[in-house]
Amino acid sequence: GISGKCFRMLINIYRDLNNDDNIDVIDVVLLVNLIIDNSPYTELADINMDNQINILDIVQLLNIILDF
Repeated sequence: GISGKCFRMLINIYRDLNNDDNIDVIDVVLLVNLIIDNSPYTELADINMDNQINILDIVQLLNIILDF
């Protein structure tokens, strides 16, 4: 199987909304804009993988950035 560290790296790359190989505040801003603009669902922005894009995805992304 995939080790925990490798799995976490794969998940973090998956959540890189601007595809710059970093999970950072720019990704948070993009996610907030997607929510504010009521953009169509995109799996990439569904950070907590609950088939919705909302404040819970922002919280999860912030937790990833802050390493919680």
